Amino acid sequence: MNKQIKAQKPNNRQLKAADDLLFIKYDKDHNGALDYQEVVSLMNENFRKRGLVKDEVTAMEFEHFMEKADQNKDGKIDKDEMYLVLQKILQVL
Repeated sequence: MNKQIKAQKPNNRQLKAADDLLFIKYDKDHNGALDYQEVVSLMNENFRKRGLVKDEVTAMEFEHFMEKADQNKDGKIDKDEMYLVLQKILQVL
């Protein structure tokens, strides 16, 4: 028998948990939002792991990410905005 196991996409609770974990790890000043340096740290670590960048995230890559993720244009990513990013990532998988 050839059964294929289909990977299930995370549900809302699991996405929320992932969002919480990202903030625990990257929100160094614990202000509830990721600033420039915190976002760059998150991008560098996670993009490098997945082979999306070789070295450091470029200013252009950062700006592109912020353009899409920073919904209220305050220059930071809050938990609600990061949750939306995670949802968008899962839509393309």
